[in-house]
Order: sequence, then C-alpha cells, then structure tokens
Amino acid sequence: MMNHTEHTPWRVEARDLPTRAGTHRDLERALPVTERWGTDLAWLEPGEHVHVEASAEAVVDGVFLTGVARASLHAVCVRCLTPLTLPIEARIDELFMSPEALERAREEGDEEVEDMVHLEEGTIDLDQPVRDAILGEVPFTLVCEEDCPGLCPGCGIDLRDAEPGHAHEQIDPRLASLAELRDRLAADAGDTQ
Repeated sequence: MMNHTEHTPWRVEARDLPTRAGTHRDLERALPVTERWGTDLAWLEPGEHVHVEASAEAVVDGVFLTGVARASLHAVCVRCLTPLTLPIEARIDELFMSPEALERAREEGDEEVEDMVHLEEGTIDLDQPVRDAILGEVPFTLVCEEDCPGLCPGCGIDLRDAEPGHAHEQIDPRLASLAELRDRLAADAGDTQ
C-alpha cells in the first residue's frame, strides 16, 4: 500500500479536482504499478501501467469518481499452468468523502466511517479503489480454454499433448490386496485351462 503523504502519480491534486457541487473534471492517466498486485494466478508487476479514464464530480459530501480502469494482467491457467495475458476492464464508482462529511457520519454513528475512502488534504488517492476494481474483475477460475483438459495427475504431461487414451492405472492402496487377489485368481484360472 502506498504512503498516503507522499506525492505519487496515483494522487489527484486539488487543482485537478472540481470544487463546486455539480461541476466535474475529466481525468485520463496511465498509472505505474509500484508493487506487485494480485495472486500467484493473476498479477501485475511493478513498472506496468493501469490506464484510468474517469470523471471526478464535486458533490455535497466530497468528490464522486466514476470511470474505467484497464490493465493486462499476467495469469496462469489453473488446469494446465499455461501462461496467459488477461485483459481487464473494471468500472470505478467511488465517493471520496470530505472531512466534513466524514465528521457528520461519525456523529450520526455510522459504524463504517473508518472504512470510507476520503479526501486527504484536498487530494484523492486512486491506488486502493483502482486496485480493488481491477483485482475484483479477475475471474474466480482462470482457464486458457473452457475445455482445457489440464495436466495428467499421474505424470504431469499436458493432456492436449498426450496420446489418445493416455492413462495410468492407479489402484487405491486400500484396495491393493483385492487387486492382488484378482490377479492371482486370473493366473490360477489360466493354469487350469
């Protein structure tokens, strides 16, 4: 997470924000990722960019930001581990509360006031809302193709590259003695013929 007091490209300064309720200002930025975002299955690396096109509108309680964030994440198919590029387009709808609006919410007993995004010294920090929007759009199950057969659990080969009928006979160890009995009976039956 970014230090909220430092100047970064992720902070929108007061001079770039609308000040009268009902006025708006368009924002378009390519914002550099400063630390790895995501999980082991889908991520952005430091130095890559998130593109934001948004409109900041002054409202009674602060600044309402609405727009779109776009990024191309690195990803891995959960079935076959093939590297993927995952284009993401995420909607951003975030109210940055003014200090006065936050104080009113506290006085009214709003239990979620500490979790609300707010204006900091007349600026808005886009980092967390954009990160949440982008990562919130990552599919729960990432696959290279809907019908990806995955890897063979016996030998690890990509099943798309395997011979037809590729299989490994695996006997549950709890049933191994029954398999031995079956093989012995089959051998005995072969001896009597």
